[in-house]
Amino acid sequence: MNQDILLALAKLHRQGQEVTLAKLKAAAIGRHPMPALIQAIKAYQADSEGILAQLPESPQPTPPEEDRLSQLERQVQELTARLAAVEAKLSRTS
Repeated sequence: MNQDILLALAKLHRQGQEVTLAKLKAAAIGRHPMPALIQAIKAYQADSEGILAQLPESPQPTPPEEDRLSQLERQVQELTARLAAVEAKLSRTS
């Protein structure tokens, strides 16, 4: 099972939330195929302790939401600047 999906399941479990497809999809970082999420939910429902035992001893710390947001904002600014540069080059060559 994907490490990211395991971490999302553990997060929902720690929060005491019911594991649903929508909640798992929202909690997982990145995109995952729907069949993989459904399989993870079925496995969790069958043996939650066994699934959670697959987690490594020290899961990688996730950056706080504010840090992730500021990082994404920087990426958007950089990509916007790069796009403007490419558009400027294209308009000069046309």
